[in-house]
Formats: sequence, structure tokens, C-alpha cells
Amino acid sequence: MAMLVFGLALLAKLAHGARDGPVPVDFYVFLGKDGDKENVPPLASMNINAPDNVTGFSILCKDRCPMFDVSCGPGCTSPQMRWCSCVAELLVKDLVFDFSALLDNGAPPVFTLGDYVEVKNGQEYYNIRDGHTALYSLMEADSKHAYARRAGRVAVWVANHVATVDDPHSMLGGTTLLDQPLWQGGPGAGVLLYAGNDRSSKILSHEMGHVVGFHHTAGPSLMYTYEHAECPKEYRRVESHPLVFPTCEVNIMGYWYDGPYCCPGALLQRPSFLQLRGRSNRQQCLENSLTDFQEANCCGDECVHECPKQMPEPTFATKEHKDILSKMLHCWQHLRTVPAPEEKLAPGNISHLANATNMGLLQSSMECFDYPSKMGASVVKVGYCKRHVQ
Repeated sequence: MAMLVFGLALLAKLAHGARDGPVPVDFYVFLGKDGDKENVPPLASMNINAPDNVTGFSILCKDRCPMFDVSCGPGCTSPQMRWCSCVAELLVKDLVFDFSALLDNGAPPVFTLGDYVEVKNGQEYYNIRDGHTALYSLMEADSKHAYARRAGRVAVWVANHVATVDDPHSMLGGTTLLDQPLWQGGPGAGVLLYAGNDRSSKILSHEMGHVVGFHHTAGPSLMYTYEHAECPKEYRRVESHPLVFPTCEVNIMGYWYDGPYCCPGALLQRPSFLQLRGRSNRQQCLENSLTDFQEANCCGDECVHECPKQMPEPTFATKEHKDILSKMLHCWQHLRTVPAPEEKLAPGNISHLANATNMGLLQSSMECFDYPSKMGASVVKVGYCKRHVQ
């Protein structure tokens, strides 16, 4: 009897530790056909623009991930790199760093590297034609699939290309469902990720923010309410509003950066936003060499030069949203200790829990689509989230 009691106590302690420890992030990397080669991992980013010229995947993983050359014309070759566990390790390192900005100093990490699995699945999830359909298919996958999400963990599905059904030439940096609690006994969370994202773009941190419950922090004017009655009072309801005017900060969940070349009224044709800023202290125009924008120069009353030329590093802890996002993160962490609400349980055996929770997610979920960012002196970075309709 004493041995049985000890064994039950040990199991309880292990289960409690699993809930209180960092969340494992499992990577499922889909292999496919590239040219005449089969079962190859997706291509990783080769970006070497700052800061990726120092901390990018191709710089830090070139000795561990498979490298090869491709022709770029007569007498020209260009290096390419395949995805490997080194990329996953760096992404989780970034998750730990980025989310720590919302916690007290010395708080344990929110995430840790889980399993790294390369999945032979042909072209279905290697080059994805419809990221929306693929995401829901992956979310619904049961345990007979090697890439199924698991309780208490986050699955990151990595594809070589992720397009949208409306435009086969489009590219999604990532897509996921907004607000995915890791209930006790629930099926876990999931993110579909484009393999070619730059490290500096922080796309996975952005998508993981959506998993936690973060909406975009820049974009159309709307009030987003995050609410879970199971959380402590100070965290259970949080209201968030996106930026509707430029700032000098860069939030991982979206930004409207007012750089030295920024001319938001002319650029976005939204002059009403400038009324929030006033029109005093305008400076002389600066030549804008950025080719991403139609305006070559920023002049006249539309000019605002309030921010440094060097855009700050993205963070969750911008002054407008740090407190809001921190509350959501604390609630999400608390929900790991909470059994799934009964309304999400199927009648009868507990084994039906995963399917019941899937159904609850899919019937009321909001899906977020995000695109690879373009870094520059003045830039708007937003994505969009829309309600899923079955």
C-alpha cells in the first residue's frame, strides 16, 4: 500500500510539474519533392540583411543544416540551406526571449524545445495551395498521424510554401487560430509556419502570440476583448485596441512605425489619422530611397520625422500594449492548470475530449493570417483575423 501511495504521489508531482514547467514546442517538418529529389526538408531563409547578417539562420546553422548551391545564371551559383533542428532551436530561443519581456525578472521560461520530427507526407503539406484548409486539416489530425498536436504542447507545422486559395502565388508567413488555451487533457495548440521566414521577422513569436490570445496591435480600429472566466480576476478580462496612428515602437504583434521617411497620410491615404497627431513642427523633406513605397520623397504638411532611422528591435513590451499582453499571457499560463470546461466535453467517455474540443474550436474560432514582413525605415506591419464559418 505504501508503494502504491508513493507511486500515485510521484505521478501527481510529475503531472503538476508538466503543467507548471515550460510549454514544449514540437516541430513537424514536412518533407517533399524538390526537382528530382524526394523527401527533402523545406528551404530555410538565406537572408543576410541586418540583423540576419549576424544572427540569421544561414549564418548560425550553415554547419549543421544541409547546404547546396543552385545556379543563378551563367557562371553564377547561389547557396541554399535546408531546414534542420538548428533552425527550430533558434526559433524556440527567440520565443523564450520575446515572451520573457512580459514576465517579471527571473520568471521561468514560457516555452522549451519539444520534439523535432521530419514527416514524409508527399507534396500535400510540403507546398500548400490553401493555408486555411491545411491549417484546419492539421488541427483536426488525430493520434494516428505522426504530426498530431498533443495535450499541453504546441505543434508547429513547417511547410516549404504556404499560399492562399485566392492567389496561388501568395505567401503566408504563418497562420493559426486565435486564443488556444492548453486545458488539462485538451488536444494542444497548433501553428502552420512558412519555412522561409527570416529570423528577424519573428513570425513564429507573432503566431505564438495569437495562440496565447494576442490580437494584432496595429490595423483597423476595433476593440478586442480577451476573456476567460476561469482566470484570476485581474487577468480574466482584458480589452485591447490596435494602433490607429504611427508610433516610434515596434510590437511583434503589429506596428505602424513612424520612421524618418514616414509619410502616413500620403502613403496610406488615411489623412484622418494625422489629425490625431496634429500638424505642428513639420520638418523639411528627406529623400526616400526605399523602393517599397510609391512616394520617393516625404514633404510638406504630411511630414513627421519623430523616430530614429534605425528601427527598434520588435518586442511584445511596447508601452501601449505591454500591460495588456502580459495579463493575457498570465491567464493563458493559468489555464494550463484548469480542466477543459464541461461544455466542450462530449457525453460519456473522457476519450472523446479531443474531438469535442476540436469541434468547439472549429465552430467558434478566429483564424489569423500573417505575411512575411518587409523591414525598412518606414513600414506598416499588420495581419488580419477573421471568424471561421463552417
